[in-house]
Amino acid sequence: MIQENNKILGFDNFKDFFECLMGLKNIIVNATLATITSVTSFITNYIWDDAGAVYFLVFVIALDAFTGIWKSIHYKKFRSSKIPRIFVITLIYVLMLSISWNAATYSPLFIWLPATVYGGLLGTQLVSIYENLSELGYIPQGVFYDIIEKIKIKIKKNVKKDDLDDGVDTKKN
Repeated sequence: MIQENNKILGFDNFKDFFECLMGLKNIIVNATLATITSVTSFITNYIWDDAGAVYFLVFVIALDAFTGIWKSIHYKKFRSSKIPRIFVITLIYVLMLSISWNAATYSPLFIWLPATVYGGLLGTQLVSIYENLSELGYIPQGVFYDIIEKIKIKIKKNVKKDDLDDGVDTKKN
C-alpha cells in the first residue's frame, strides 16, 4: 500500500521547517553562540580591531582575580565585598582600550596609543598575578624585582658614563 506523504518539501510541518532553518533545537547553545558573536562584533567595531586580544585581556583580568581571591582565602582575609572590583576594572580597561583605539582610528597622531594602553593594562595584570603567586609561594619572591633592579642599575651606570663622557674636554691646548 502507498502511504500518503504529508511532508512539505521534506518537513513534517512549519515548526519543523523553522527549527531546521533557524537551528533552534537547542536554545541554550544558540543563545550562547549568538551572544558571543554579537559581543565579538561589537568589540571589533568599537573597542579594538582584534577581539582575541580583548578576550585575552579579560582572561588575564579573571586570572588575576582568581589568584587574588586564592591568596586572600589562603591568608584568611577574603571579603566578598571586593569582588565587584573585578567588573569595574574590566569595564574601565575596556573603555580605555576603546577610547585609545578610536582616537587612533580617527587621528594619525594617536597611532601609538592603543598598543601602549594595551601593553600597560596587560603588564599591570601580569605583575599582579606574579605578586599573588609569589606571595603564595609558587614563584620565588623577588625574582622579577631583582631583574628590574639590575636593569635600573645598568641604566644608571650608562647615564653616569654618558654624563662623564660629555663633560670631558677632548681638545688639548
